[in-house]
Amino acid sequence: MTLKLCPKHTTLNFILYKGQNLIKNYLVAYGIIFLFTNTANLVRFQKILRFENYRFDVTTTEWGAVRELNIRVFRDGQYLLNIKQKIDGYATNTQLGDLNHNGSPEVYVYSSTYGSGSFGKVIGFEFYPSNFGAIKTEALSPKLKIGYMGHDAFEVKDFQMVRKFPIYKAGDANAQATGGTQSIYYDLRYVGNDLYLKVLKPNY
Repeated sequence: MTLKLCPKHTTLNFILYKGQNLIKNYLVAYGIIFLFTNTANLVRFQKILRFENYRFDVTTTEWGAVRELNIRVFRDGQYLLNIKQKIDGYATNTQLGDLNHNGSPEVYVYSSTYGSGSFGKVIGFEFYPSNFGAIKTEALSPKLKIGYMGHDAFEVKDFQMVRKFPIYKAGDANAQATGGTQSIYYDLRYVGNDLYLKVLKPNY
């Protein structure tokens, strides 16, 4: 709680937690103003990425099973735009890439859901001099889904997106997969007019 003294009144600023509800209310009583701060303004995840003359400020908000991702984009020190998107769960990491070797930076944000599965997802964008494009991810095929129960880990490595997750066998406990690790490699390419992370080399 912070206390600020004003010429005409005293202002008490504090955060009120009530589950995952966002509260913003003003109450005036006996000359005292109470400010209930909107908890959505608190930052949970924050990382700055740099690619040549670009800077990307990546943040997510603090509360809720669904959070707001913000990517603020700067070029040559000048603010360009802010991308806002809802994500399920929470951000685990963010990385830069140039998977298609065209010199345009790509920003990848990795998220994970709550619960025992911790299912992962990649949110991606490629940035050009005058616009940007969203990057989609090819869904797992039925064969690649065998033994899949989440716990994904993503990493940009050697101009590829690498996805790894444990393989579960029948009867395995959630914390003790016994089927080894599945590694899937993606490259970045166009499918029609859309940018996709496409499976390049699954390791069966």
